[in-house]
Amino acid sequence: MHYPSPLPTFNKIAALRSPFGNPPPKSRLKPMTFYSRASVYSAFFTPSEQVKNSIDRLVRFALKRLPNAVIDPCCGPGLWLDHFALYGARVAGCDLQEAAVAAAKARLSVSRAVVAVGDMREPPPRLGSNFELCINLDNSIGHLGCREDVVSHLAAMRARMSKKCAYILGCAIREKGDVIVPQTVFERGPIEVTGGGFAALRTETMGIEPATRCERIRQWTMSAHVPDCPPLVIEQYDLLTFGIDEWKEILTESGGWDVLQCCDATDESYPIKPFTRGAGDVVLLLVPRSKEFNRKRPSMVERTDSDRRAAKSKTHATAANAQSKSKSKPKAPPTRNRASRKR
Repeated sequence: MHYPSPLPTFNKIAALRSPFGNPPPKSRLKPMTFYSRASVYSAFFTPSEQVKNSIDRLVRFALKRLPNAVIDPCCGPGLWLDHFALYGARVAGCDLQEAAVAAAKARLSVSRAVVAVGDMREPPPRLGSNFELCINLDNSIGHLGCREDVVSHLAAMRARMSKKCAYILGCAIREKGDVIVPQTVFERGPIEVTGGGFAALRTETMGIEPATRCERIRQWTMSAHVPDCPPLVIEQYDLLTFGIDEWKEILTESGGWDVLQCCDATDESYPIKPFTRGAGDVVLLLVPRSKEFNRKRPSMVERTDSDRRAAKSKTHATAANAQSKSKSKPKAPPTRNRASRKR
């Protein structure tokens, strides 16, 4: 990877974290260094117009309108809260990083916003409740320590939501035996950073760890002349992954969520894909599991199963009708050619 001027060649490792082995328990969950650099994070992860339009499409599909109240339990510098605040929504969020929360407060200073330092597994009470939308993208949930943490988080979010609401969740679906080839999955830069300087980012997947079934990620952040940012930060961490059956159990154990849509997270247009084994990196549109809300709108899983049964039934019916018609159809009388009639 070559960087043109003004980025120099770096040979100093300013930070190195390599949490090998099992994911950290709940009491030891710690934020990554990269996420404390709000200006650098914003430079790479400010959502594009296409991604914003894709998210708005999902919201309108679930709620039939844009939300009046939004919560982001991993808000970072408030990029998505700012997006919905521009629509006039009441927004709230929390993050483990004090620097990120400070950046979010500065970004949202003129809007109706409540942002605080807090853990997604138990967001601060001061954020409020009765939210119509929860948004949590980029597999932030993968940074949790264990399966129980994920259940706790989803249950906490469900308790904060209104009766008619939606949760847009980025996550990874990996089955036992899945293999990920080590490779670079994201690479960008150098780009200019707000506040001064330039930065480049490279994210690599190191594959699935068999013992923990976590996806091991290595991230390189390189910068030049960015205030309060080391020239090189190398971090390595494990992201939680679950198979499709585990995800269904988690959604049930956390109070009951249905998958309204499953989208491909690797494409900014978020095309719909089946919520099945091997789905990979996805964005799930979740709604509370309640008869009142979902009476006229079955979940994607229910629709898939019912459509499959209907198609199978239709195929059998078509085959039976064809066979019945072939048996009951009278045979046509034998025809004679013109020559035989003349005789």
